[in-house]
Amino acid sequence: MSKSHNIYLAMTLVSAMLMAAIGPLARWSETAPEVVTFYRVFIGAACIVVLGVLQKRRFSLAFKPTLQSIMAGVALTGFMVAYVKAVELMPMAEAVMIMYLAPLLAAVGAYVFFGEKLTGLSLAMVGLALAGFVLMIDFDARPSGMDETYAFGLMFALTACLSYTSFILINRRPSKLEPIQSTLVQLSVASLLLAYFAVDAGIPEQEQWLWLVLIGVGPGFLAMVFAVQALSRIPAVTYGTLAYMEPLTVAVLAWGFFGEVMNTQQLIGAACIILAGLVKARVASKSY
Repeated sequence: MSKSHNIYLAMTLVSAMLMAAIGPLARWSETAPEVVTFYRVFIGAACIVVLGVLQKRRFSLAFKPTLQSIMAGVALTGFMVAYVKAVELMPMAEAVMIMYLAPLLAAVGAYVFFGEKLTGLSLAMVGLALAGFVLMIDFDARPSGMDETYAFGLMFALTACLSYTSFILINRRPSKLEPIQSTLVQLSVASLLLAYFAVDAGIPEQEQWLWLVLIGVGPGFLAMVFAVQALSRIPAVTYGTLAYMEPLTVAVLAWGFFGEVMNTQQLIGAACIILAGLVKARVASKSY
């Protein structure tokens, strides 16, 4: 394995861990989910523009957005906002595990809409992931006044999952744009969709800016750039396998910073989802 290949593998892992950081950073910012997401995508897009100016020989900023990239931007907005909202209303680890049903659901969607191959083992892994999803739901989470909150959190987590599934399916289709150009369009579309909420909320407090800048530069910019660079050099199935570092990182962060500990049933559910995703990616890698 070449040194350069190892660098792109490292980029993938760093990208996944940076994505995982959005949950804690969003909580510490004490800012509305829509506002958090706006600064994440706006600062991320601004950083890509700066990168484009500095590296104009590598990619051009003069291009026409495609309908596909715009639709992906809408899906991106949906899953980012819904996920941040979900982690406010339910345990962080549960929210991200539910969202990570998306790669498996996308495999089914690709079979239905694009005619991509879906084997019996793949179907079995989807079933295992769905079983894990059921185990992840804490049906006994009914302390006084919290049952409705948990239900809303679950609704947002499911919305994030379905939006993420759409995001994956849209981006799996060939695009006329370079990956980093498509990323810029998607972040820009999300910024426009969320601009109203940012304006309505007013200028963030001084103590909130640190968290918002970290969100924009980390999960918004670096994670996206590393992901784009890695996907241009390593197989998507390899990327998908390593991306499962994100839910594991979220579980560790939720335990370390917020004392959120999953019970035995939920740990089994999380293991089912991760195992299903890893097996599915491993099976797919054999076709390369």
